Order: sequence, then C-alpha cells, then structure tokens
Amino acid sequence: MTFLAPASALVALALAVPALLLLYFLKLRRRPVRVSSTMLWTQAVRDLQVNVPFRMIRPSWLLLLQLLALLLLIGALGRPAIHGSAAAPDVAVVLIDRSASMSARDGEGGGTRLEDAVRAASAFLDEIARAPSRPAVVFATFAASADTLAGPTTDLRLVRDALSRITPTDQAADVRGALRLAESFAPTDADEESGPARTLVVLCSDGGFAADGPMAVAATEVRFVRAGPAGGDGPPPPFDNVGIVALAARRDFRDPGAVRVFARLVGPPGLALPVVLEVDGRERDRAPAVLADEDGSGVGRASLTFEITTREAALVSVRLDRPDLLEADNEASLVLAPATRPGILIVRPDGDPPGDWLLADVLRELDPASLVEVESSRYDELGAPLLTGIDLVVFDGARPRTLPTLPSLAFGPGPPTPGLRVLGADARLSSFLTWQRTHAVMRHVSLDAVRYEPAAWLAHDEAAAGTRFEELARGPGGAAIALVEERGVRRIAVAFDLARSTWPVHVSFPIFVANAVDYLTLRGESEAGVAFRTGEAVVLPPPTPGAAPTNLGVVERAGVHRVGDSGGVVAVNLLSETESLLRTADTLAISGRPVASAHPGETPTAPREVWPWFVLTAGLLLAVEWVLYALGMRVRPR
Repeated sequence: MTFLAPASALVALALAVPALLLLYFLKLRRRPVRVSSTMLWTQAVRDLQVNVPFRMIRPSWLLLLQLLALLLLIGALGRPAIHGSAAAPDVAVVLIDRSASMSARDGEGGGTRLEDAVRAASAFLDEIARAPSRPAVVFATFAASADTLAGPTTDLRLVRDALSRITPTDQAADVRGALRLAESFAPTDADEESGPARTLVVLCSDGGFAADGPMAVAATEVRFVRAGPAGGDGPPPPFDNVGIVALAARRDFRDPGAVRVFARLVGPPGLALPVVLEVDGRERDRAPAVLADEDGSGVGRASLTFEITTREAALVSVRLDRPDLLEADNEASLVLAPATRPGILIVRPDGDPPGDWLLADVLRELDPASLVEVESSRYDELGAPLLTGIDLVVFDGARPRTLPTLPSLAFGPGPPTPGLRVLGADARLSSFLTWQRTHAVMRHVSLDAVRYEPAAWLAHDEAAAGTRFEELARGPGGAAIALVEERGVRRIAVAFDLARSTWPVHVSFPIFVANAVDYLTLRGESEAGVAFRTGEAVVLPPPTPGAAPTNLGVVERAGVHRVGDSGGVVAVNLLSETESLLRTADTLAISGRPVASAHPGETPTAPREVWPWFVLTAGLLLAVEWVLYALGMRVRPR
C-alpha cells in the first residue's frame, strides 16, 4: 500500500491526535458538595481521577475506538492506494512517445528511452493477457503527429507485431494531439449492468513536453510510465547533452558577398566545447563555446557567429565536436543559395557603338542573366518599360535626364543624383590619394598606378534629406569614387570617364566592377540559407517559372538528404530546445489532476485508491463506540 498525498495525512495526524488525547487530559470543573458517604459515588471518584491533569490515561475502549476511527479518517486524507490491477477497462489505448528525446541513451542498461517505453508497453500487454476479461487494445505512437498502428483489437499478436516495428524519429513531441487521438477511441455507449464504459490510456514517455498549454483528455483514465531517469518539477537536471537549437545565415548589409552563419546552443551550464563550421563537407572554421546560465533557469546557452565569403551554392553545416546522449541535435545544416544573376542595362552616350569597350566585356564575364546596351536618348524615351528584368543600370559616360529607381553605377558624374553634389574640376591628370581598402566595393582593389582626368569632384549634398554619402576613394580635389544611398537604393558614382583614364587596362578594374555589381545587386540582411525542421513538410520551389512546387512531405530524421538523381540536397534539422534539454517528469498534470509515473520496469498501471474503505471502516468504528457509550450510560435497576 502507498499514500498518494502523505503530506495531508501527516498534517492532520499532528493536529487531530493530540487534540483527542487532550480531551481525556482535561480536568473537569465540579462544584463541591458535602455528602454523608461516598459509597454510592464510586463512579464519580473514578471520573475525578481520570480527569486529573498529567496522570496516565486509564485503558478505555471508547478512547481506543475513537483513536482507530480518527487514524482511519486521517489515512483517508493521505489517499491510500494499493498496487494491482483495477477493474478491466473496455478500451485500452497504448501511446508510445517516439520523439527525439526518446533516442537519448540514458535508459536501463545503456539503452534508449524508447526501448524502455517498448518494454513497459509489452509488460502491460502481458497483464492484459492474464486478465479474465480482455479489453479492446489500440496501439499508437506520437511525435510531431500521432499515428494508430494497430486496433482496436483483442488480438494481442497484432499489437505486439506493431510494437516490434516501432522506429524512432528526430521530431518534437505533440502530446496533446496524441491525447486527442486516444480520446477518439473512447466508447460512447454504456451498459446498464456494468455502468459507463471505461477507457484507459497508457502513456509511455519521458514526459519532456513543451509547456504550451494544459493537457486534457475527457472520459478517460490516464496511466503514465516514465522512460528514462527520474526528473523533477524544478530546473531540469544537467543531462550530458548539448544541442543546436537555432541556425541561420544572412548576407551582410554592407558586404552582401559575405555570409554570416549564426548558431545557438543549449546544454548544461558551465560546459565548454568546440564548434566546427563545415562548407560542402570540409572544415572551414572552428570556435570554442562556453554555455552560461544567464537567466538563472539552470540551462546553459551560447551563441556563435561564423563568416564565409561566397557567391556560389554551398552546404553549410555547424557541428558539435563532442559526443553526448543525443546525436540528432549535434549537427545542423542549411543549403546556401547561390547569388542571383542580375540583369544589367548599360546606358552609353548617343553615337557610341555597342560592345566596343572593355566595360561591356568585364560585365559579360560576370555571367549576368541579361546584358542590354542602349543609348542615352533611347533610355530617356522608353523609361520604366526598359527596366523590366533589370537589376542594375550602368551609366558609361552617359548623362540622361532621369535617374532609375534601381541601383546604379555611373562613370562620369552621370545623371543628377539626390545626395550627390558635383564640384568643378580642372581636366588635368590626377591620381588617387586614399581609398577605403576594407570596404566591400574596394576590397582587393589597388589604385596606386591608376591615372585619370576628373570630369568633376564629388561631395555630399546635405540639403537632400534622407540620403547617406560615403567616400570610397579620394583625389586631389575631393571624392573620386563615392557611394550614395537614398531610401534603400544604392548608387556608386565615379568622377571620371573610363575613356579618359588608365583604369580599364589595369588589373584592379575588373575586380572593382565585380565587387560593385555584388554590392549593388545582392540582397543584404536577407535569409541566405534554406533548411527545414523535422516536423514540417519539405516543399521545394518550382524548378522553372510556372511549374508546381515539389512537396516531399514530412522527413522524420534529421540530416542532409539527397533529392532524386538531380544531385540536389535538402537540409532537415531538429532545432528544438525542449527535445535537446532531455527533460523528464515524475508527474504529469492531465485534466487538472496529477498523474504519478511508474518506473519503466514496473507494470504501467496506476495504484487503485482505497480511501473510501477507510472512511467506511471509520464510520463503523464510530457506530460501535456510540453503542458502547450508550450502554455505559444506561441506568441499571438495583
């Protein structure tokens, strides 16, 4: 026998029993009366002796019966229960959790929690097989969704066969969906003799569910068997597991060619471990991570940032270089999309033949999606329709009247630009004095040997509100290369015509053009990587415009998966803090009532409460005590 609420019984015992004994210790106040003889007052003398304080209580059947009745009532408050089979249910639903945390290898004998849950379910089936009346059994599993694998059936061979074929997943657990599935099997009819139909739900899980709302199930009784080590209601115990719970990649706003990879880890506080960044399966970087409990929750957290430079498609992975209890969260990957091929429009002065200048050859080598050349007058005439499918406008010495709403690169002062003030300059051969070697546009660009004749010098027009001006290179009279940004649109202006400089034949020129095209057309601060979680459907974009997207469904296991024979890959990650913390629970609150767990080696049937029998026995003892008291108070004739 066990007590489900022993604290209540102990408190009642400490208060009620002393109070009852105190009643027998109390000294009654009597009025002294003179009598001629005490021979007829022997009972009064005994009562007087009993009520003398601080004397031993004489044996009394009334006191014994009252103590027994009181102890039984106090025991009923502690919710006594006995282990053993309760009345056989009409339907038994066996639910097995196969979420990611159930693959942790901290079960009995070094096995997984899922193996413990399977053994507990098998023990429950053995108990059903020995029962005189066999209920209909439903066997179901759940992770991100719940699935019925067998039943309702009384043939336990079918259930055992389904139990032997259970497989783990790397998904987070949705226990509420599983309880709704179990509730759907509850019978709705009732028998007049046996009463309403009973449904028993046997939940085999570690209890580490996300606290996103109360769990409830109607018209059913729930039995919970814990898989894994004991847990608790306080902070989670420091299980030896570190998991990657977030992964993202973004292009830098100031340097879109650079990709920053962000990762977040959770695990035991104070733990230090190495974290590896891999690109296409090769180690690119390695950094240490120290998990710190910054909010006092008992959970250590750490964030890391890696940086790579690439315009090509790549598989980027972050891996923890340390073994632990769960493998599914030790690595997370994403597919880095290639930089988009921009459509480029070259605007040249009227009369210049197309394609006879080095600038067009350099832009063509960048493999743009399209390269169109028009004269300045044609550009002014067509306007917006000419910009369809264009991502960048290059003004090669042209000075049209209108400025596009797209990013632009202008050699010569170009069209009037908000935020840019053009200063007069002498047409004399000049050289660069300084330039921002660390800027994304000027990276690997050397201007020492470049000579040019400035058409003008560039400066910031402070009267234009909402514009940003940045000097990229400086000449004798002012800025020779400048960056102007207006309402999120970037424009680069070069203060001289290429035809009046030595730059086109210098090795730094194609580098500058490639940097400028990347900086102006790549989207900074946007998601650069694509990955899916194990609980969501994998939907790939259509291969060609107008085609339907490819839906691969839900992938249960984390990792990098190949798609068909095309050589494409899809990254699927766990990324769940709840699963990585490997929490376990000793008690679950279901339908507002605590459901205590059983050990995996025990039969997952809850103790049967017997407190009504305690109350009934106490009532019978009080009835006997009343009868004895009444007999003692009866006046006997002499």
